[in-house]
Amino acid sequence: MADDQQSAKPRFGYETVDARTLASLRWQVGSRLKIANTKHLSSASRRFGTRAALGPHAVLLLFVADAPHEPGGLRLHTASRLFPAGPDAGHLPTVLDDLIIAAQGHIANAGPQWHPLDGVRSLVNGEQVHLPVGARYLGVGVSTLDTDQGRWSDIAASLHETLAAGIFGASQQISGRCYARLVDHTAMQVDRDAYPALGDNGIRCTQPVDIDHYDSYRRYADLTSRGDHDHQQMWQRLTALHDLLTAHLNPGRDV
Repeated sequence: MADDQQSAKPRFGYETVDARTLASLRWQVGSRLKIANTKHLSSASRRFGTRAALGPHAVLLLFVADAPHEPGGLRLHTASRLFPAGPDAGHLPTVLDDLIIAAQGHIANAGPQWHPLDGVRSLVNGEQVHLPVGARYLGVGVSTLDTDQGRWSDIAASLHETLAAGIFGASQQISGRCYARLVDHTAMQVDRDAYPALGDNGIRCTQPVDIDHYDSYRRYADLTSRGDHDHQQMWQRLTALHDLLTAHLNPGRDV
């Protein structure tokens, strides 16, 4: 296993990180995505049926910065983009296509100086994020409220009927899902299950998130090729956006 662990030391686009730290960082990403999905659900639930209604998908940009006093010496930072409800907002591949086109335009207009968190050219619109000096791009993720339970538009309508009837806590029964691509070639699916199976953390990853159970990730090697046509299109668009940001923010590094 020593050889396998040595081969699992890719540069995160800027440095070599040991295998245990990489696994811990992926775990942090999975946990942060669950939190982001919960916030997404809360915001979408509050605004459903209003002029400010949100679409079922959100995009997250992930960054990492040196933090000597934290485990692994790294701290994860996230920034989000929510989308208003609308005809195109419900189709995730289209949402990602639009973001790719926007990023390409900003890069063409602003050149190497453009950053996806900068001012009027920002790709995000969530709470303001101030990255520490030296923070590096880590990856891109998606939060979605469309799951095996059904489409968000149908679930939300049922949820509001339930709340109107005075039955509280209904939102806690709604699941969510996230996807991510990271600069060490990781693909990740994270299920925030309202009724998780005992011992299931919901993280499906092509690289280990627990170095003590190193081989468990191998069952997800084909993660990006699973699912129907739209699901595979989502992975293609998410990977294309990630590759674009990696090439721009980590120039000269392998995507």
